[in-house]
Amino acid sequence: MGIWATWVPVGNIVMFNLAPPLAKSRGWQSVWWAGAAFAALTFVLYALFFRTPDDAPKEVQRSDGIGKGMANASLWLVSLSFLCFNWVVLALATFYPTFLSSFRNMGLAQASFLASLPMVMAVFSSPLGGWISDRIGSRKKIIAIPLVVMGALLLFPFHASGGSIAVVMILIGIVLGPIPTATFAAVPEVMPSPQLIGIGMGIVALGQNLGMVAGPAVFGRLAESIGWAAAGYTLIPVCAIGVLAALFARLR
Repeated sequence: MGIWATWVPVGNIVMFNLAPPLAKSRGWQSVWWAGAAFAALTFVLYALFFRTPDDAPKEVQRSDGIGKGMANASLWLVSLSFLCFNWVVLALATFYPTFLSSFRNMGLAQASFLASLPMVMAVFSSPLGGWISDRIGSRKKIIAIPLVVMGALLLFPFHASGGSIAVVMILIGIVLGPIPTATFAAVPEVMPSPQLIGIGMGIVALGQNLGMVAGPAVFGRLAESIGWAAAGYTLIPVCAIGVLAALFARLR
């Protein structure tokens, strides 16, 4: 799961650092066309090469089995925790380059590179978090403890300047990576049967996508109305909600 979870940071690293030169040379629309072309290529590669393993569960559950899976309180708590995580990460990733460009007088390329540093670190901390989770036999700790540290680190991004910006971003990336790994690994462990893991992943993805949509939308409004630093502080209680959700979930 740690290796698999690197898809998000790798994609972000590529786009954070590819978008500025594309926009500069061919206009901002080229960024979207590049994304569309890559999505089309990915579709073709998936269609050509992906195969479902022969031993994958094939039993179709009755509706009451699906209902039982969806009524799993721990599953929804894991999803809520992941919603909070994505709320914070996407709010910061979406607007931090703008902040650095507007208030730290950086060029777009430099601002985007610094904003991508958490994702650079997550490429390494995601699989490392999975290894640690397996070694200590806990998913809960690998979700809750990094969220606590992330909440503390959110005191600094909109006050940092100079070299301290990179330090803060690197530290956030170190604690960011293990959380998706432990979250995805937790889903099969809270579901009552292997056939319902797909439903479980869907519920967690629902939380992920809600966080991705709501986080930047709310943060952008707050940054306009109360300022960057105060908007950054509002991400701290979101981390706290994620911690509580993880602690109350029945995870090992």
